[in-house]
Amino acid sequence: MYELLNIITMGLIILIPLANPVTTVALFIGLSSNMTKQEKNKEALYASIYVFFIIVIAFYFGQFIMKTFGISIPGLRIAGGLIVAYIGFRMLFPSNSDSNSEEKSGSIIILQEN
Repeated sequence: MYELLNIITMGLIILIPLANPVTTVALFIGLSSNMTKQEKNKEALYASIYVFFIIVIAFYFGQFIMKTFGISIPGLRIAGGLIVAYIGFRMLFPSNSDSNSEEKSGSIIILQEN
């Protein structure tokens, strides 16, 4: 019985960095600023249920899905590293086309002086 509690506790501790509660709470507060308390509670409940099912499915069927598509753990690590590197380089060296997207879309910006 002690071993089961130890495994469950370690599993929950390992999930804390994955869930990133500090950032998640800040994001939730920002996105739900115009909602009532009942709507916030409803959205939080739905989000919790969805995350629970996603984690359970990934836990029980993740290895099967990876074997089905022929993905290995080292391959997954390399792909994840490449994605993080790509996002990092885009943050370090932003393209000029992102800043001029309003001009390309044909929108007109009018500035008024008071």
